[in-house]
Amino acid sequence: MKKLITVLVLLLVVTGCTSNPASTSISDADTAIVTVNDKTVNKGQLYQMMKAQGIESTIVDLAKVTLVESLIEIDESIEARAQELLESNKEYLGDAFDQIIELNFGSEEEFVELQLIPAARQEALARIYFDENFDSIVAENKPREVMILSVDTTTDGNAIIKGLEAGEDVTGLLEEYGSENASSEPVIIASTSTVPAAMLTFIQEAEIDDISNEPIPDTSGDVYYVVKVLETDAEVLKEDYFSIYITNTTNMNAMYKYYFKKYNFNVYDQKLYDAIRNNKELGDFDPNN
Repeated sequence: MKKLITVLVLLLVVTGCTSNPASTSISDADTAIVTVNDKTVNKGQLYQMMKAQGIESTIVDLAKVTLVESLIEIDESIEARAQELLESNKEYLGDAFDQIIELNFGSEEEFVELQLIPAARQEALARIYFDENFDSIVAENKPREVMILSVDTTTDGNAIIKGLEAGEDVTGLLEEYGSENASSEPVIIASTSTVPAAMLTFIQEAEIDDISNEPIPDTSGDVYYVVKVLETDAEVLKEDYFSIYITNTTNMNAMYKYYFKKYNFNVYDQKLYDAIRNNKELGDFDPNN
């Protein structure tokens, strides 16, 4: 699980591009489009990134890259973290790693420069945001460590509930009543987790050692879950929760909204401004405010 979370840090890279000055044939390439934290993105840079995405998404992604680069310098800690990500990805992806490099990058060094360094810088900014806003993040997200035991029928689920309440060993209970891929590995669930609504409600209202009083159906109706709450203290869960928090797009967007407001995310072109504000996925980034 730890290895997977480390690999998922790659998902933090907002575009896979850097904001180096672009060489383009447009005449006004140096004209400012966006500023954030006194850093500027010009039309030349925008031109290079306008590919498959809508232009409003490109603008917001450019602002994200520019913000991170303006706040987080590339130092020894960033380079070391990028190397950790490199080794984790090699281990997790195995033989497929070399194929990915061959298909998408000129070399391993280019992969580190274009993907892992930006990922490490964004993770570093996320760490600052997470630590500075930890109390409000916990209040909103309510992280809990739980066991989620899957079963095929409510009868099996009720048998596990009865066994857990009697103090029986969970491994034995799963062997007898659990579904084929059932696991007792602890996981952290928060308000942004993708779980059935009834499960989330139980978890966020429960105390340590509470067990769901009945099997909770999956949305598919093909499987049921028995849940036991293991830990509710956010300070105890802090480090593990951070690793999960930064892989969630909603959480990362909350970070960017915070820093865009703090460092003045301005869009100077009226059509671009309107496109961002009218996009239901981007409007909350709220430029010019």
